[in-house]
Amino acid sequence: MPPMSSAPTPSAVWILDDGLIMGGGQRFGLRLAEAFRNLQLPVRFLAPASSAFGDAVRHNGFELVDVRYPRLVPPAVTRMPDTVLRLRTELESAPPGTLLIGNTARCQAYATAALATMTRWPVLIHLMHEQNSAARVTARAVYRRIGALVAVGEQTAELYRRKLPGVEIEAISNFLDEADVARIIARRTPPPGGPRPIVGVLARLIPEKGIVELVEELASHPDAWERLRIGGPPQDPGYAERLQTRIGQLGLADRVELLGQVDDIDRFFAGIDVLVVPSVGMEAQPTVILESLLYGRPVVLRRTLRSHSLDGLPVAYYATAAELRDHLVAPPEGAVTASEFLRRFGAAEVVDAILRVAREQLAGGGPHGYFDWHDEPGYFRDIVDHFSPTDRLLDVGCGTAWLNDHFRDYVGIDVSAEAVAHAQALGRNAIVHNVEDRFPFEDASFDGVIVKDLLEHVLDPVSVVREAVRVLRPGGLVFASSPDAQRWVWDDYTHRRPYTLTGYKRLFRDQGLTVVKAGYESVMPGIGILSGLTRDRRRPQPLAAMARLPFVRRNVWVLARRS
Repeated sequence: MPPMSSAPTPSAVWILDDGLIMGGGQRFGLRLAEAFRNLQLPVRFLAPASSAFGDAVRHNGFELVDVRYPRLVPPAVTRMPDTVLRLRTELESAPPGTLLIGNTARCQAYATAALATMTRWPVLIHLMHEQNSAARVTARAVYRRIGALVAVGEQTAELYRRKLPGVEIEAISNFLDEADVARIIARRTPPPGGPRPIVGVLARLIPEKGIVELVEELASHPDAWERLRIGGPPQDPGYAERLQTRIGQLGLADRVELLGQVDDIDRFFAGIDVLVVPSVGMEAQPTVILESLLYGRPVVLRRTLRSHSLDGLPVAYYATAAELRDHLVAPPEGAVTASEFLRRFGAAEVVDAILRVAREQLAGGGPHGYFDWHDEPGYFRDIVDHFSPTDRLLDVGCGTAWLNDHFRDYVGIDVSAEAVAHAQALGRNAIVHNVEDRFPFEDASFDGVIVKDLLEHVLDPVSVVREAVRVLRPGGLVFASSPDAQRWVWDDYTHRRPYTLTGYKRLFRDQGLTVVKAGYESVMPGIGILSGLTRDRRRPQPLAAMARLPFVRRNVWVLARRS
C-alpha cells in the first residue's frame, strides 16, 4: 500500500482532533498548524465543529471539516463505522503528499481504521501528548501497524520506546512561536516578592493534575509558602468538590484561592512568585512550564516530568513534600532570553522534526507498507482455531504468511514476489507460485489448507479448490473466505467476483468436499483493531452477530472436510 505520493516533502497538512477539551494538546495543534501555515502549507482540521476547539480553529482562520469521534466503548459501536467511513471519504480526497497528524489517541484509532480500508493513503503521524496510551493494548494494535510516532517530551518518547520495542519514535519538545515569546517577555513583571512565595498552579481540575496532593504537601509545611493560587476550569466536578473539601479539612480556606478558568494569563503570572506543576498523571511537557519561564517565574515540577530539555533553566524537581518545601524556600534562580528560548523551544525545531519524519515516510514508501498492514489480523483465532498447531498447513495466497507464526509445519504460496520477500524477511516459510497453476506439492500432503480472501481474485476458482482438495489428506480441512455479493466488493478493482453463501458452499461441495460449517463474518472497517482488543482475539460477539444482516459489510466463509 504505497503512500499517495513519492514527493520529497508534504504538500498539505491535515490535523485530526476529537475536540473533547480545549487543553494543552489542542493548543499545541493550533500552534503547529500556524507554523505549517507560515511555511505556506495548506492546513485543514478534521474535528467536531460544535466544540470549543472547533471555535478556536475557525477563529484562527483554518479550514475545518466537521468530523465527530465517538468514544471507543461498546455503547458507541453502532456509530463507529460512520466515523470510519466519513474519514475514509475525506482521506480519499486528500491531495498527493498530504501529511495526516493524529493529535489524540482516539483520532489515531479511527484514522488507522479508515486507512486500513484504503489502497492508497496519506502519511500518518501519531502525535503523542500523553503517556497513558503506551500501556493500552491499542498501542500494539494500532501503532505497530501504520503511522510514525512523534512524542512530545523525552520521557514520553522513552516510555513508548520501552512499550513498543522496535518502533522508531521521534522526540520533540513543546514549543511557542516567536510572536508568543515576544509578547510574553514584553509583559514580564517583577514577582510579588514577599517574605514567603505565592505559589501558582495552572491546570484543569482533574485527578491527573495532582492538585489535591499538592494541597496536602503544602499543608505539611505551612511556613514555606504564603498563598496558593489555582487557576483552571473544574472539568471534573467531583474532583473540584473533593479539592474544596480537602482545603477546608486542612484549614487552608484563607490561604488557597480557586480562580476558575483563567483568561488573563498575564495577570495570573504577575500575581505569583513560583509555578508548581504537581501532575501525577502520565502527561507530556505542559505548555505552562514554558510560559512560566518566559514570564520570569521559576518552575517546580514533580519528578515524573523531568526533561533534559529543561537543563540549565530555573527549574527544580521534587518527589516528596520536604523536597517541595526546600525548593519553595530557595527557588531556582535565573532568567531565559528570547533567543535562548527559541533555540530550545521554538517552532522551527519541532516543525523540522515532524517534516523529517514525514519525508522519510514519503521517500521510503510510507511508514508501513501494504504488506505490514495485512499481517496478522486482530481476529486471528477465528481462523487458526479450526486447526491444530501441529497440523501441516498450506496457505494459498498467503500474502505475508502471518499464519506461519501459529503453525510449526507451514508453507505459504503467493503470486506476489513482493509479498513473499516480505514474509521471508520475517523468517516465514513462503514461496512464489501462481496459485492458479498446479500446486508444487504431492497429493494428500497437508492436514489443512487455508484459502483466505483469494477466490474473489482468481480467473478459475474451481481449479484452485480442486488443487486444494488434491493436496489435502483424507479427513483434512479447508477454510476459505471471500467477500459477500455486496456493492462494496467492487471498490477493489482486483476483485473478479463476489459470492453468495449458497454459491460458496456449492463451490466446495461440487469438488467433493463436505461442508462442516459456513456463515458470514464481519469485515467492517476497523474490525481487526477492535478484535485485537478482545481477550481471545476473536471478532466481538455483537459485530459477529451483525454480520447476518445483509447491509453489513461481510465475508462468506466455509469450513469443509475431505472424505
